[in-house]
Amino acid sequence: LDTLPKHSYLAGDFNIDLHNKNSQFVQQYEEILYSKGFFPLISTPTHEKPGCKPSCIDNIITNDIENVIMSGTLTNRITHHSPVFQVVSHYLETTKDNEKHLQYYDYCQSNIDNFLTNLEQKLQNEVIDNFSTFHSMYKSSVEQAFKLETPKCSKRTQLNNPWITPGLIASTNFQHELYDNWVKVRRVKCKLGETDNRGGMCHCSTCNLNTAYNDLGEVNISSLPSFEDYLPRSPVLCVDTTA
Repeated sequence: LDTLPKHSYLAGDFNIDLHNKNSQFVQQYEEILYSKGFFPLISTPTHEKPGCKPSCIDNIITNDIENVIMSGTLTNRITHHSPVFQVVSHYLETTKDNEKHLQYYDYCQSNIDNFLTNLEQKLQNEVIDNFSTFHSMYKSSVEQAFKLETPKCSKRTQLNNPWITPGLIASTNFQHELYDNWVKVRRVKCKLGETDNRGGMCHCSTCNLNTAYNDLGEVNISSLPSFEDYLPRSPVLCVDTTA
């Protein structure tokens, strides 16, 4: 306990019933905790099974009692132990926008799928007789699936835009590319004087923006492009072969 830093939390089944006040072992345990600045957060029964007296053996101990807002147990359980929880107040420092971080691993969905497939094949082909072997196998699978060949700089962290995934970035770039292609096609159609599929003239923003509005500034729905106009396609030139 002396080596643990401030804001430490230890949770688990300590198998020490704090409700047994007559036990000398429990008294010694509490004296050690208090002398090191640690306090238990759970005081209600956490373990109960038929034919046995309820006990408080599951707990959370901490040396950061001043930041604890709430603690307790949950009534829903699947074993004889009740889940324990705590709510603490902590300030998480946000990173500056211009601060970049080195990213060594990429946990995108495709890498996760490769990791699961690789690990499953190793577990099927090798015999695991101890935890060290499994740990080495798991670690090698992580390194093989997620580690980048060259670390890259990124402003994205768990506190700064954690939801912006590589898949979203790729999808956004693809949408920008489609839009750029659409703009190019509309400009070509405008120069050629090509009509749209409704028989009207081009309504692109570069040449005829004002036609989409009347004198009162209201939108003229019939002057707006149709959905098909947003699809990128090459202009078609009609040649009169009867001349």
